[in-house]
Amino acid sequence: MPSRKRKTGYTLDASDFLVPGSPNFESKIDSLLKEGNIVVTAVARSALNSSLELAWLESDMEQEDRGAAPAALFKQLDASVRKTQMLLRQIKRYPGTKSIGCDMCAVGDGTVDVATFREMKFGKALSVKHEVPFTSEIKSDETVGKTAKSKNIRAQQAALDNKLIVMISRFQMLARLRLEIARKQPRKKRGNQPEHDKSAIVAHAACFFRQYSTEELTNYSDGPFAKFCRSFYVIVTRSRLGPRGLEKTIRAEIRKPTF
Repeated sequence: MPSRKRKTGYTLDASDFLVPGSPNFESKIDSLLKEGNIVVTAVARSALNSSLELAWLESDMEQEDRGAAPAALFKQLDASVRKTQMLLRQIKRYPGTKSIGCDMCAVGDGTVDVATFREMKFGKALSVKHEVPFTSEIKSDETVGKTAKSKNIRAQQAALDNKLIVMISRFQMLARLRLEIARKQPRKKRGNQPEHDKSAIVAHAACFFRQYSTEELTNYSDGPFAKFCRSFYVIVTRSRLGPRGLEKTIRAEIRKPTF
């Protein structure tokens, strides 16, 4: 299947994605393919299902963004993370603390958890501790006898032997946090906000249509592309749409493709 690229150069291939928690679109796929005059094949069905899931995820994230925290709080958090990054770089220059940029921990101790996308899709939940009490006091083992100390070390080693150990880059985690802050930070909205939801969903519909349909992309309300986009939108949002709905959004997508 040919893949397309975003403006950033990222290769977009919807069949590579599985979206945990998305609705089951299976019953709608064949009729949606026929709506766009697209041959029903196993590859097309799989890719369309992934495109629907991605569109649903983006629409769902837009809904979350509308209930975001105040912009000022995002700015304060970003400033604090940026300062932490700077201090970590400084302390990493000293030989005794050069390893502070990484952390090793066992899967299941509450710091990190792992699962495949398939496991998550079929219900496996990831679990971590969101709040960990902080204390600056470090207990000393000086008062513990040598025998007790040895037994304690052996018990800890035995418990770790069969656990999966991961190494985490604190620098990377802080960088990822800043990216997430930038993505979630509310911005001033112009015009009718639901129009952005429409454009995101139509963009995913158009990306799939370009790859799998032999039909030309036209904005005629009774054309295969317009019909496909409207049905795609209704399935993703579970909302009603008139026969001439999405006209403005479809024209914009044809004039300037998103993907």
